[in-house]
Amino acid sequence: MTNKKFDELFNENRYKEEANKHNEFLYSVLGIIAFTLALSCLGFEHPQRPAMLCLAIILPIYLRAFRSFPSTLYALRSLAKETKDLEVIEAVKYLENKYHGIKSLLLESFVLFAGLSFYLCVLIYPEILAWFKK
Repeated sequence: MTNKKFDELFNENRYKEEANKHNEFLYSVLGIIAFTLALSCLGFEHPQRPAMLCLAIILPIYLRAFRSFPSTLYALRSLAKETKDLEVIEAVKYLENKYHGIKSLLLESFVLFAGLSFYLCVLIYPEILAWFKK
């Protein structure tokens, strides 16, 4: 391909570092905080109430995760829209599947999914987790 902008943007090693930094933030901050808050909410008689209050902490962290998303992927997506070049579109699909697909996120960010799932269970279905309190 002769697109100079694409050649500047598509560097998989650099992108891998950006993606790892983003996954690290999701894993170490959002996943652990969600799990810890959910576990502490179980100490209350009605865990849904404090879990709803904890949304004031979880949501800003979740929104911060979007701002830390790799900027290279945003740039490649906009380049793909502008040029409609198949090589750019394929590169975007490749990066999304390899570094941000469900399989890679489950393997790389298991704590994120476990923490958020546990938090959502406490928030939506606290009766399922009643056996924790016994």
